[in-house]
Amino acid sequence: MPEYRADCDCRKPKPGMALRAAAELGIDLRRSVVIGDRWRGHRRGQRHRCRAILVKTGYGATEALRPPAGMSADAVCEDLVGAAVWLLDHRRRDDMAVLMTFDELAAAVAADRAAGRTIALANGVFDLLHVGHIRYLEGAKAEADRLVVAVNDDESVRLLKGEGRPVMTERDRAELIAALRCVDYVVIFSGRTVADILLRLKPDVHCKGTDYTAETVPERPVVESYGGRTAIVGDPKDHSTRDLVSRLTSS
Repeated sequence: MPEYRADCDCRKPKPGMALRAAAELGIDLRRSVVIGDRWRGHRRGQRHRCRAILVKTGYGATEALRPPAGMSADAVCEDLVGAAVWLLDHRRRDDMAVLMTFDELAAAVAADRAAGRTIALANGVFDLLHVGHIRYLEGAKAEADRLVVAVNDDESVRLLKGEGRPVMTERDRAELIAALRCVDYVVIFSGRTVADILLRLKPDVHCKGTDYTAETVPERPVVESYGGRTAIVGDPKDHSTRDLVSRLTSS
């Protein structure tokens, strides 16, 4: 048996074991679950945005009565069988991307990189989701292991599209994008371009739709500055929210 020092990062609640498993086995911690009978074990999962289930076996019955400040569980179950049933009932959540702050996104991307995964970034307004959006994002996902989607905030949409837009709020648009199977992370951003996000995350590839060429993408120099590449993906640009809005308002 190997000997572990008291300060080893493999000891709970430190993250060493989880990070090593993610790196060696290709485990996605964001879609993982921590199940245990002690709150201290859940602290590690909390750091990686894992879901947490407290079981009442062992120390669990007592622990459930006194959660530490800042700690909570997604579920408290009687035993492992109860935890498995709860997970089956809530398995659809595993198909949802996570809407993140910039800091949370940077941490998630860093963890993916540590596990050897590549990152693609796509961006857009996504006001009234249509098939062109889906094909664009599916094409972007094919370029890397993880797909980050940056969604314009409401103010930047008004600047880009004019009064009366967006039709849907930034939060609603982001939530719809997060529900797509091909999307891993979603962030809302301000400004006309995603240059700041590109410089911070340095994705391996920045994906744009077919209304651009690689030479006309505004952020291309930014991507080239850190050694990334630009990819044009999706189907021909013959779908638009503007046309949908026009057809709806004229009917």
